[in-house]
Amino acid sequence: MWGQPMTTGIPAQATENAERFYTMVKSINNFDKAEVKGVIDTLLSPTPADICFVGTYYRTICNIDTILECQHPKHVQAVAMLARGLFELAVDIRLLEVIPNAALKMNEFIDVEKLRCARKIAAFKYANPNTDLDATEYVAFVTRNGERVDRIRQTVWPNIRRLNHWSGLPLGDRVALLKAPFDQLYEVDYPRLSWYTHPGLTGIVNLRPETFTYMCS
Repeated sequence: MWGQPMTTGIPAQATENAERFYTMVKSINNFDKAEVKGVIDTLLSPTPADICFVGTYYRTICNIDTILECQHPKHVQAVAMLARGLFELAVDIRLLEVIPNAALKMNEFIDVEKLRCARKIAAFKYANPNTDLDATEYVAFVTRNGERVDRIRQTVWPNIRRLNHWSGLPLGDRVALLKAPFDQLYEVDYPRLSWYTHPGLTGIVNLRPETFTYMCS
C-alpha cells in the first residue's frame, strides 16, 4: 500500500500525497456504490440518452475499480493511462448535454466504428490470403451492414471525412466546448498523462524515484 514504508528512498511527502489521493478516490467510489450505483442499476425504461450515460458510467466505475488496484509507484503507467481515459470519459458525459442529437450520434457511432474495423480486417485478409486469420465474421458484418451504416453516417455526420469520435470533433475542440475545468486539465495535465500512453521515454528517464509516486497522485 501507499502508506507502507518504502525502501527506495522516496520522501515521505510523496507517499503521503499518494495515500491521500488514493483514500479520496476510494471514499468517492464507496459513496458511489452506496448511493448512486443502485439507482443506475434499477433504471426502468431507459431512453437512448440514458443508455449513453449509463454505458459511460459503467466504463468509468470499471476504470476506478482498476485504478484502486494500483498501489505502488511501479504502477505509474497504468495509473496515468487510466487517469487519461477517465478524463476522456468525463468529457463524453458532459458532451451528452452539449452536442445536438448526442444520444443518436453516440449510439449510431457504435456500428460506424464496428464497420470501420471490420473493413480493415477484411481488407488485410484479402491482401494477405495465406495469413492465419479467419475473417469470415468480419466480411459477413460488412456485407450485412455496410450500406445501411454508410447511409447513417452520411446522414448523421455529413461532410465529415474523418470520423474519429461520435461528436465529430477532435478532443481539443470537445474540450473547448466545455471550458472549465476541462480546458485546464487538457492543456496542463493531459499531455503529461499521454507520455505514459504513447511510446517514448519522456516521463521515464532521468527522473528521481519520488517522481513516479507524485505522478501516481
